[in-house]
Amino acid sequence: MTVQLRPYQTKAKAETLAAWAAGRRAVILRMDTGAGKTATLASIIQDHVGASCVIAHRDTIVSQLSIALAACGVRHNIIASEKNRRKIAERHVKIFGRSFFDPNAPCVVASVDTLVRRKGLENWAASVTLWVIDEGHHLVVGNKWHTAISKFTNPAVRGLLPTATPERADGQGLGSEELGGAGVAG
Repeated sequence: MTVQLRPYQTKAKAETLAAWAAGRRAVILRMDTGAGKTATLASIIQDHVGASCVIAHRDTIVSQLSIALAACGVRHNIIASEKNRRKIAERHVKIFGRSFFDPNAPCVVASVDTLVRRKGLENWAASVTLWVIDEGHHLVVGNKWHTAISKFTNPAVRGLLPTATPERADGQGLGSEELGGAGVAG
């Protein structure tokens, strides 16, 4: 299974990969609302070799991201409430005829609040080489999003911050220096 990206999505993906290849540790993927950020990030995850984590702030977004990964054929774990995991697995079956939920998969879709609180993830977190924060403008050094990505200690870890609005209304910066320099793609 694979999702066919539109030309502008393919370009944004290529720019993201080029920014990482140039040494950027975190890349802002700026795409307009409705332009297909979720499909683009799912394609990046699909091609990623190694453990990855896609983080969202609401159960509905965790579900949407899980469905997008399933559409790409990516088996993944879900770090969320048991009730939400069950509902998402049921949606997989309804849409695709099978579930892509796999508690042993190196790829994870996570609710930020559950990820921050969950114990026993140290070994998996140390293996993560790609983290993604849906609506990347949420990330500010010192907040819960930063706490979540701080769990990922692999020296090769890279980050992706897809958003339509890379500027924050409160004027706080995204902390590009603390993240190893954020490049902008898209």
